[in-house]
Amino acid sequence: MVTAVENIVVCRPTGNNAVSIPPCTYLSRTGQGPVIVRALVLDPATNLQNTVILVPFDYTHAASAFAFGLTMVITFWLIAKPIGLMIGLVKSS
Repeated sequence: MVTAVENIVVCRPTGNNAVSIPPCTYLSRTGQGPVIVRALVLDPATNLQNTVILVPFDYTHAASAFAFGLTMVITFWLIAKPIGLMIGLVKSS
């Protein structure tokens, strides 16, 4: 859960490509300077809920969903092909 909205300091380009302003001098890029931005601070106790997948990926279910979709596409194509041929025959006559 979000516990607070706080101001944090981040390094962003300043437009001056030659010199970085402290505390951003540790970056390998030049022309960085500190900027204050507002950020949402997450409660560390709930951070695991946001990043850990509790249920492992089910390859069997994914394969069956893919097979179903592929079967539907091929079925619709097999149905539409003769219909298109009949419509072309009617148009030409």
